[in-house]
This record gives sequence, structure tokens and C-alpha cells, in this order.
Amino acid sequence: MVDLTIVEFASLSPKDIHDLYQLRSNVFVVEQQCVYLDIDGLDLTALHVLCRDSVSGDLISYARVMFPKDNSNIVHVGRVVVAKSYRGRGFGQDLVTDVIKFIFSSNLTPKPIVQISAQQHLTSFYMSLGFYCTGEPYLLDGIDHIDMQLDSSTALLL
Repeated sequence: MVDLTIVEFASLSPKDIHDLYQLRSNVFVVEQQCVYLDIDGLDLTALHVLCRDSVSGDLISYARVMFPKDNSNIVHVGRVVVAKSYRGRGFGQDLVTDVIKFIFSSNLTPKPIVQISAQQHLTSFYMSLGFYCTGEPYLLDGIDHIDMQLDSSTALLL
């Protein structure tokens, strides 16, 4: 079983903050050997999606959601990550599905458009959920990325 929590930064517990930074560092810095500044100031205004193993309490997966601060309907999703020991069991798809459902259930008008900067090797994963590429591949912090988005007409889970 998985416990899903979606909260603002101020509502994260000290353990939540520790665990999400540890997971992001373990995957994005250590595993992917990418030195970059993870603490970028955006966490303070983002919503944080944490999926924990309901038995062990381990942080299985995480994502950061940033709703627009202006009259835009663009919602940015980033820092999508699954702990190495939990990969290959559908937790990534569950996380992104839950995030998309949460975003599309918001009162944003017009309907939201979800944007991500996906690592290029995950393009087919995101396309399987209805995302489509909106640009050309580019190098970000030493890893190939591509911009993708999803709207209510392409979302395969709604």
C-alpha cells in the first residue's frame, strides 16, 4: 500500500524535507552523476507530492508541482523521481497519474496545460500518458531533456 500526500512546503515535516532532498540527491546527483543546484528556491512555492510505503514509511516517489502565479493556465511538474529500489513496479506511472488527476481536478480556468522538462530517455513513458513533445532535445545539467506537455484533450487518464 502507498500513502500519497500533496502539501505546500510549509506543511512538510522535517522528515519529509529530509527524505525528499535525500531521494532527489540520490537519484539526480549520485546515480545520474549530475552536479547541479537542486535547491533552487522553487520548493518554497511549489506543492510537493510524496508517495510513501505505508508499511516501511520509505519515500517511494516524489514530484514537485508549480501552479501559475499569474493568469496563465500552465502548470509545471518537475523533479519527478522514483527510488531505485521501487522502480519497475509501476510507481512512476502511479505518481504521474495521481499528479495529473490532481492538476485537472483544480479550478484552473481555462483548463490547465501540464508542462514538463523530461529526461529524453523517458519520452516514451510520458507519451504513454498522453504527453507530447513541444520542442527539440536540449542538454540540461549534462543530461538530454525535451519539453513536453499534456492538456485535457491529450490526457489518456481522464
